[in-house]
Amino acid sequence: LAHDVDEATMNAGIEFLKRKHDKPFLLVVSFINPHDICLPAGEDSPLLSDVWKKYQPAAGANTVPLPVNFAKTAGGLDNVQRPKNDTWDENQWKKYHYAYYRMVEDVDQQVGQVLAALRQTGQEDNTAIIFTSDHGEGLGSHRWTGKMMFYDEEAAVPLIVSWKGVTPAGRIDREHMVSTLDVLPTICDYAGIQAPPAMRGESLRAVIEK
Repeated sequence: LAHDVDEATMNAGIEFLKRKHDKPFLLVVSFINPHDICLPAGEDSPLLSDVWKKYQPAAGANTVPLPVNFAKTAGGLDNVQRPKNDTWDENQWKKYHYAYYRMVEDVDQQVGQVLAALRQTGQEDNTAIIFTSDHGEGLGSHRWTGKMMFYDEEAAVPLIVSWKGVTPAGRIDREHMVSTLDVLPTICDYAGIQAPPAMRGESLRAVIEK
């Protein structure tokens, strides 16, 4: 299960932060979940039973409402191959939602422990933190799962940059379109070094701090 890998990843990140560092460092803590939510769409996966055993709702548990755009979207996307779970009824979709949010809770807790270690080791004030993802999740919008379409739910991912005392707290920018290609040039800018010439992205520092 990805949860087990993520637990080990979290512990490795915390152990790294607790070491003595004489030079600036770059730490990447890459969690897999909630990617396991994709498994119920692939009914042949050997991990499917393990995923549901851990994350499915218990009998009588409250499930979250389906998204307001749950219905298939008119406009031509039905001519592509749809996920296997396209035949699910609404109850199955609600269970899928439930499992997804339980996975997110796991990752929230793991990210929180890494940030706590950063704080406890006295490095928070001198560390830029970037939180992002490689793709989103359909999660039932347009009756879709996974990442195979350019719907907002799948193409729009979180990009949070936080440096205590440097970046504005709580500011949300809805004006600029950015890409994960911009992450490395942004890291280089905050580190005070030149980004590799081959990088196609641009530093977001000026946008972040304006």
